[in-house]
Amino acid sequence: MLSWRDSGAGRPNVWQLVQQLGNRTVWILGDSHVLDLWCALACVVLRASHSSDFQQRGSQWQLVTRLRPDDHGQPPGPDREVRWRVPTCAYAKGGVCGGGTHCGTLGRTSCRLGCGLSLLPSPDADEGVVVLYSPCPAYAGSPLMQTVLQALQARERAELHRFRALPSPPLRALCEAHVRNCSGSAFELSAAADHYWSIVSTAARALHRLHEQSDGRSVGVLLLAPTAHFPALEGFGDPWSLTRLDGVGSYERHVASALNWLHAHLHRANGTAVEELASWLGIASANPTSYRGESSQFESSLALGISRLEQLAADDAAKRSRGVAEAASAACARQSASDAVDGARSATPLTDAAACALSILRRVGRVGRGASGPRYVLRAVRATSCEPLDGVLPNLGWRQQMELRAARAANVPVLDVFVARRSRWDLHAGLQGGPNASVLKLSNRFDCAHSSLAPGAFDAELLGLQHALAQAAAGTRQQVHATTQRPLRRRA
Repeated sequence: MLSWRDSGAGRPNVWQLVQQLGNRTVWILGDSHVLDLWCALACVVLRASHSSDFQQRGSQWQLVTRLRPDDHGQPPGPDREVRWRVPTCAYAKGGVCGGGTHCGTLGRTSCRLGCGLSLLPSPDADEGVVVLYSPCPAYAGSPLMQTVLQALQARERAELHRFRALPSPPLRALCEAHVRNCSGSAFELSAAADHYWSIVSTAARALHRLHEQSDGRSVGVLLLAPTAHFPALEGFGDPWSLTRLDGVGSYERHVASALNWLHAHLHRANGTAVEELASWLGIASANPTSYRGESSQFESSLALGISRLEQLAADDAAKRSRGVAEAASAACARQSASDAVDGARSATPLTDAAACALSILRRVGRVGRGASGPRYVLRAVRATSCEPLDGVLPNLGWRQQMELRAARAANVPVLDVFVARRSRWDLHAGLQGGPNASVLKLSNRFDCAHSSLAPGAFDAELLGLQHALAQAAAGTRQQVHATTQRPLRRRA
């Protein structure tokens, strides 16, 4: 069980939260992370309610929760009602605003500010609203990674023999195969930051206008970008790309290191080894799998699992241990430090990289007479756990810095749990699909960005929302919240 560390910051209080929300409708707008937040907040209040129902308002639905005061140690009185507008992405289909069968399928155009705010009632409506708004930070990625993925979507560049023939570092080669100059200012991370600033500052001003034009009946709260804990493959980052990619723990760095790993293993391998590696990995191209989980595309969590075994195989103690680590053959035993990509160090020399990986894949991919193939490789070595990054994650990422700056300028409250979640890498699902999710199903994505829905996992958000609403009610410009100071901990 997870809980908030009560060190003067208080504890989440459902009754107090419902009082602060008042007789208003709660809108939670943004990308896939907001669907998790909606589920967490609405369900906590729902469990404390004595009655509830779903109501349809036009083309949208809302959950109505009602709390009886005397059930919560309060004097008898009328029920406290809160309406929770169901996020459009939870049920809408097609290419409409907010469309998609779930939030993870939303494209960048569906995440624009105008789309989300166009769903809101007018500010002069009698019904007040509480808007928790995320400007979709996950889509504000680096121009380099966006261009690399676009290049890989072209079949001829993703085809394994063509990918293998690229010079190192492969990300730069892919970028320059797609556009003329990848070293200019347009491919620096600052270009992504400038673009995101225009989005988040516009969002903050819109939330401020919502409050002002409703005479204070409505409140807009800006959500800070969530914390991610994606592990990068050790030794497979190149200096040229790292200065242009998103920060430590990001999905970008994870995928970039996996692509570097794949290129290092293919680059000096002969044609036969390339075909065998592709067969064991179950891939036809270097194009990474998306959230749809395409079966023939490159799965980064599989590369991470094999890379971890390669690191174990390079260690004498691991080579003497039992189990999968015994897959280290003579090829793996010959490993020594060598350049994997320009300027980067790896435990595996390029000349032996393919042989080492193949020795592992042959061992874990054959489980009995006549039973072999990529299905067994996935089951044995696919990574399913995230990684503690507390010692290397920044105090605030560049997105959070911009969000706080925009909120201060527009005088809107923020829901900030970055530091609270910074050390909690284990709050991520690791593998989507619940506790019984199959590693064989690639649509069960390797996920170190979204939070699990374990009981207590969203205590920080509950308390953070209470502080944000208190800040809005007091009309203060203060942007420091208790949620940035006290981390979650496990309850004894």
